[in-house]
Amino acid sequence: MSSPTDARFGHTPHRVATAADVNTRWVSGAINEGLVDGSALEGEDVIVIRSYAFLDRVVWPGERRDPKDSRQTALWQKLALNTVRDALTSPETNPDTVVWASKEGAVSTHTPQDAAAYAARTSDRTVVKLPVGSWAAALPHPFEIRYATRDFDEDTRIVSRAAGTPLSLLHRLAAADLTDLHRLSTHDVIVLKAAASLDGVAWSQTTFTTTGLHQGFATWVSAALQAVRQALTHPELSIHTSVWATPNVAVVTHTTGDAAKWLIDDLNDQPVIRLPVGAWAHNTSDPFLDASPAVG
Repeated sequence: MSSPTDARFGHTPHRVATAADVNTRWVSGAINEGLVDGSALEGEDVIVIRSYAFLDRVVWPGERRDPKDSRQTALWQKLALNTVRDALTSPETNPDTVVWASKEGAVSTHTPQDAAAYAARTSDRTVVKLPVGSWAAALPHPFEIRYATRDFDEDTRIVSRAAGTPLSLLHRLAAADLTDLHRLSTHDVIVLKAAASLDGVAWSQTTFTTTGLHQGFATWVSAALQAVRQALTHPELSIHTSVWATPNVAVVTHTTGDAAKWLIDDLNDQPVIRLPVGAWAHNTSDPFLDASPAVG
């Protein structure tokens, strides 16, 4: 629980950095730039700082700059961060709230329909998507923002615990449109296990790395995770079902015979990672049923 000092003066930079899943230097930078009040750090500041850490690394097409170089916050970044704060305090804000940032400015949307319409209108432009609503809904105690639902927050924690993975990985999946935080199920536990197995893998001659919490996944990882979800809904799903991830393709097999045939006939000299999706599914119980209180 938060202490009386926390309640009166806000949280410490270290606690805010931990909640935002960033280094404390981002908190110090945001305070020095006047983006947050260091003497009264609250839940909204966690989201602003997380957005600030991400936006500071953005290099627009045609811009010559090392993303690691330090610099003053640009006007477009300040506009975007102001939009983030406005979005978090809007009466329309909910877990679907998104802030869209570009060099020309920033806007917020509060429904999937509005988000889809904006994405369609800007399909020929480079735009950064900040899913601030889902980030805010998952803030840990005692950083909750007033509208963030505890049910939404708890569901994400239940699934992450069942998969044995960090909560941040689930939110990266959501930011990459690889899961729906409002419709979490046992399948998401399996997808999380697969993501944890693949994230950060570097193939020979080609290196795929994730450069931050909100950067999404390499193309081959996304393809493999989509194959995992498809395999889980396939009528031939069995304990022998596997997804085989390579740098170029993801293949699903449902029997040991099919797996052996593919490995011998089609794999050639490609490196491969096997995801035992069927075995995971067989051994994974419904996390929400397990989390339900016992009825006496």
